[in-house]
Amino acid sequence: MTDSVQRELARGLVGHPAADPVTEAAMKRIVQIARQYERAMHQVTARHNVSLGDCEVIWHLAHTDSSEHTPGQLAKAFQVTAGTMTSRLDRLERAGYLSRSIVPGNRASIQVALTDAGQALHQETADDMIALRRDLIATALSPADLAALNSLLQQVLTGIEQKLP
Repeated sequence: MTDSVQRELARGLVGHPAADPVTEAAMKRIVQIARQYERAMHQVTARHNVSLGDCEVIWHLAHTDSSEHTPGQLAKAFQVTAGTMTSRLDRLERAGYLSRSIVPGNRASIQVALTDAGQALHQETADDMIALRRDLIATALSPADLAALNSLLQQVLTGIEQKLP
């Protein structure tokens, strides 16, 4: 079975004798999987008429403590500017997925909350993403291979996070 990395790897290693083909292939596959998965996630969220970035805000709101739901904290969590987050929140509020209100006792602070429509969007898109992951990953590997892959990826990520905090 040949994939895109295998077809392109030899050409990419020309002139780089110190490169280990196995390491390079593994990293290129991780990157390619991430790119393909992100493209598929964009397609899923587009079916719900929202962007992936907007949907990620919905998921964050659904799965974090409400005390973390201020525009500033959301901008920090997503590593975007306050203006970018304000645009996302404006879009989501216009669509009826969230509401913003002044925090009682602190008129300078705004609290963001999901509406019922936002909760429904969260549930629908989360279910679609679970199905997507099942379709892309779980059907490609046996349960034992999937568990082994997960263990190996955890080791790689742990090593990277220790070197690049």
